[in-house]
Amino acid sequence: MSKEIRIPHSELRDSKSCSAKIEEAFRRVGLDVHRNEIDELYDDHHRGERVVKIQTPKKMFFMGK
Repeated sequence: MSKEIRIPHSELRDSKSCSAKIEEAFRRVGLDVHRNEIDELYDDHHRGERVVKIQTPKKMFFMGK
């Protein structure tokens, strides 16, 4: 299971606030940068967006005896 976040390049122009903008985008979809793993990160120059694909952890349930 994975999610995709698209961030416009206009929000990422300033190199000092780039990380903060990515963290904010994660929070908007209910994820945490430190707990969820980025599966793929690339720039879509045609649309002017950065695409971040996040691998969400699988939920496991254990049944007792």
